[in-house]
Amino acid sequence: MKLDVLQRLGGVSTIAGSVLLAAWAVCWPALFPIRKMAKDPSHMIMSPNWIWPITLLLAAMLLLIFGFMAVYSRMYRNAGIMGFVGYVFIITAYIFHVAQLSWEVFLYPILVRHTPSVVLFRDRILDHDPLILAFHVLQGAAILVGVGLFSIALIRFSNFPRSSGILILIGTLLYGAGPILNFYLEFLGLLVLSAGFAVLGIRLVRPRVPPEGTAASPVG
Repeated sequence: MKLDVLQRLGGVSTIAGSVLLAAWAVCWPALFPIRKMAKDPSHMIMSPNWIWPITLLLAAMLLLIFGFMAVYSRMYRNAGIMGFVGYVFIITAYIFHVAQLSWEVFLYPILVRHTPSVVLFRDRILDHDPLILAFHVLQGAAILVGVGLFSIALIRFSNFPRSSGILILIGTLLYGAGPILNFYLEFLGLLVLSAGFAVLGIRLVRPRVPPEGTAASPVG
């Protein structure tokens, strides 16, 4: 299969992933009380509405991973070291996220159906386990480094609209600030991220165009 065809398929995948991500960002706070969720997530996991939105998000992450590969395949000549490092870290971060979501879809509902296991969620035992904490630290670091460098490379070096990098960067900052400042900033950030990903996907499904403006040094 030709690279241009794969890139267009990646564009379709990116658009689909952005739509599913936006749908999850709207559905999740509408379905569940966010503040109560933070105190005892076991009731939320036992809800009949638990599985399908998490599955929606899992599908979005898988589609976006393929999309990132297609994006990088079109921008790598101009993105330099900065773009490559950002690409590696953003793929790593999303693979971590897929791993976490797979637990939430396939493992968490089994655990909460067995009464002795509910304490793992009710008393936040899993959240405070050193290995789980290390996992989240690595995931958070990969997101910060990956999205930061990748979005800057989009803004400075690639033939994608600069607005895509700006939206992705702003969306990630809002998403990261959400748990600290206000829960709903997290979901606003996801909507902004979705818009940035949609811009990337739309450009991918179009024919290749020359880089916008004057590109900086390709070594980043």
